[in-house]
Amino acid sequence: MDQFIISFLVLLNPFALFMYLNPVAKELNRQDFFFLLIKAGSLSLFIFLLAVLFGKTMFENLLFVDFASFKVFGGIVIIAYALTFIIQGKKSFFILKGNLDDLAAEIALPFMVGAATVSLCIIIGSRFDFFQAAGIIALTMGIHISLVFFLFALKYIFLKEKMRVAFDKITGMLLRLNGFIVGAIGMNLIASGIKETFGL
Repeated sequence: MDQFIISFLVLLNPFALFMYLNPVAKELNRQDFFFLLIKAGSLSLFIFLLAVLFGKTMFENLLFVDFASFKVFGGIVIIAYALTFIIQGKKSFFILKGNLDDLAAEIALPFMVGAATVSLCIIIGSRFDFFQAAGIIALTMGIHISLVFFLFALKYIFLKEKMRVAFDKITGMLLRLNGFIVGAIGMNLIASGIKETFGL
């Protein structure tokens, strides 16, 4: 169970979300920013729980796709996701558009709810019953949102202006480093899917 919490947290990548939301944090007061992030997290959690509930059933009973094949494809998607962070860094981010009322959906989709995180949710749903899987995902989302709030508080409340540029560079390095860990998770899923397919 612990490995799924860590893997899911790595895929959510609080360092990436922190850097992605930096422009938004400058435009909103703390209360509005807090509400925005909670709303985006709640929307993401709802979609993740749908993936847990219906994901495996949809693949096996509706699309007639062997779940081991989905693991291999999910692993490839996760590796592609990792490579964008390693090679492009923060340049790989989507640009936020529209008014602030629509930002929660833009943050949730496709930034938190992407192919990689949904794939892992379906795999978690295949390993545990719904309530255990929901607990894992809800706990991880809580940790993720808390870490993002901590990073913003550290930058804008506790650090002086001169230190903020260095702080952004450090989080950028951590973003790229996280990409290597995400890539390893993807490779592990591919290996697991191949073993299941060939009965190794």
